Amino acid sequence: MNEWTDASKVGSILGFAVFFIMYIVTIGMIFFDISWTSREFDMEIAKDRQKMTELGMDKKMPELEAELAIRLSGKKEDDLVDDQLMGEAQKIDRSSFGKYM
Repeated sequence: MNEWTDASKVGSILGFAVFFIMYIVTIGMIFFDISWTSREFDMEIAKDRQKMTELGMDKKMPELEAELAIRLSGKKEDDLVDDQLMGEAQKIDRSSFGKYM
C-alpha cells in the first residue's frame, strides 16, 4: 500500500478545502442569482405598470387586477363561460346565422 507522506496529506487537505470552499461559493451564487432575477422581474413589472399608466390603462386597472387574480388562482377560461349559452350556440348551424354576416 502507498504510504501517506507529508506532501500527500497536505495535498489532500488542500484539495478537500478547495472543494468545500467552491461548494459553498456555488450555493451562495445560486441564491444570489435567484435574488438578482427576482429583483429584475420586479423592475420589469414596475416598468410595465408605468407604461400601462402612460397608455391610459390605469382606468381599467381594477378590472385587469381582478382578471389576473382569477388566472393566478388556476381557473381556466372555460370555467368563466356560461355553459347553457355555449350549449345552445353549438346547436345552431351556419344557415341560421349566416344571413347576419
